[in-house]
Amino acid sequence: REHFFYLITGGNIMGDTAELILKVLGLIIGIAGLIVVYAAPKIVDKKGLAEKKQIDPERIVNLDEDGVKKFKRDMAILDVKIKGILIALPGFVIILILFRV
Repeated sequence: REHFFYLITGGNIMGDTAELILKVLGLIIGIAGLIVVYAAPKIVDKKGLAEKKQIDPERIVNLDEDGVKKFKRDMAILDVKIKGILIALPGFVIILILFRV
């Protein structure tokens, strides 16, 4: 517990090399997550995730066939974007801790 507390409050427990490696790793993880968010529509189209998406029938009662396809695609894109954010989040937490923002 002391080590984590000193890390957050600015104590110099880690060596400079370890801190630099963690900063770079945090940036790589964060950027990877942002790339997934940005490329979500292409990922959905390439992998065919919209067709595999299960939708509650109550949500699509008033939609025609094109509306259902668009709704499924939008929901699949949203799912991929949420996963991208979840990938990026640990990287940004590492960056915030190590840059002491």
